[in-house]
Amino acid sequence: MKVIKFIVTLIYFLGVLIVLWLNLIRYEGNFHKVAKGVYRSAQLYYYDLPKYYNKYHFKTILNLRGAYPNSNWYIYEKNFCKEHNITLINFRISARKIQSIKTMKKLIKIMKNAKKPLLIHCQGGADRSGLVSALYLYSIGDKNYSKMLSLKYGHFPYLGSSTKAMDLSLKKFIKYTKSH
Repeated sequence: MKVIKFIVTLIYFLGVLIVLWLNLIRYEGNFHKVAKGVYRSAQLYYYDLPKYYNKYHFKTILNLRGAYPNSNWYIYEKNFCKEHNITLINFRISARKIQSIKTMKKLIKIMKNAKKPLLIHCQGGADRSGLVSALYLYSIGDKNYSKMLSLKYGHFPYLGSSTKAMDLSLKKFIKYTKSH
């Protein structure tokens, strides 16, 4: 009984630590460099978008959440981009669905053609941003592409999480490119 109680307590504390880690990541904007002139983040708001813009001077923002014309975050981002002459590209993808090869090819083309510096974001900066960052690195031959989908960035595809679709999408794309 003591062993079971210890294991349950250990699992509980590990769970609490993971939740705290994920909240800290999101609170800080989950902002990271992907490659030269390419960055990834969670949704940035009025209190952190100007800070990162002033430091990195984005010329393009790739919003993986898609356009939400009636939401405050979208209105703010759209107006900020307009005021600062930033190209805003809205390209909605789901973190819970395996992406098609066609969609992933379009995303790579968008990123390669985008004016740099480029900011890629979704809501939390973990799953969709992780996949798209991995696709970019893979497309430019950077062998660190698989590290983009990791707990470091808040990506948690375990315990039946539907965000495992991002890992499966990346595997699908790599398999496709190796066979074509």
